[in-house]
Amino acid sequence: SGEGWKGQDPFTDLHSLLMEIQALRLQLERSIQTNSTLQSRLEEQLAMGAEKAQEGALTLAVQALSISELPLQPDKH
Repeated sequence: SGEGWKGQDPFTDLHSLLMEIQALRLQLERSIQTNSTLQSRLEEQLAMGAEKAQEGALTLAVQALSISELPLQPDKH
């Protein structure tokens, strides 16, 4: 037994593997947190974009009504 380790201490090798697993777990947790933060920001931006699109459509509708109902009113811009 131990021939597969090529002279390495199996406990040292196991410790190295555990350290690597812990580092990978920490990296994964950070990536998940970053992903969650980016997803929240994207959802906020999409919600604001949809709200602005609705406001823009309402503004266009009001302008269209104003133009069709009051064609002689001077432009206030």
